[in-house]
Amino acid sequence: KIESGRSGERKSLEYEKNKLKNLKIDLNPSWDGFWDNKLGYDVKSFDNNKKNIFIEAKSSKDKRGIFFLTKNEWRCASSEKKNYYVHLWILANPKPIIIGYEELRSRVLKFQEISSEGEQWESIKIIYSIKAN
Repeated sequence: KIESGRSGERKSLEYEKNKLKNLKIDLNPSWDGFWDNKLGYDVKSFDNNKKNIFIEAKSSKDKRGIFFLTKNEWRCASSEKKNYYVHLWILANPKPIIIGYEELRSRVLKFQEISSEGEQWESIKIIYSIKAN
């Protein structure tokens, strides 16, 4: 599980390096989560306006894109909002599915609405192919 996670993190780091190069932005993403897995994100990069973005990399061997979001990752997403993304790497796909804050928020709120755990959860299972309403 750890190696699968590190693989997704590596892929997101490379993906962001290529993205910035293609945008002709002379900045480098950093793999902050390699040294501290309590940050709530794995890779810090930049958008096309050179603003910081925070990326949580997830890997799934299941074609439905099953992954777990921790409460700590959700706190970071809630803090960063439009600057927070999940890169979901499914199987051997060469590009991630990029999940923005609003989509993530709709799934978390849906979970909290239907769960008896409310806001007391530590991690939730998200199946990407099932859309939240």
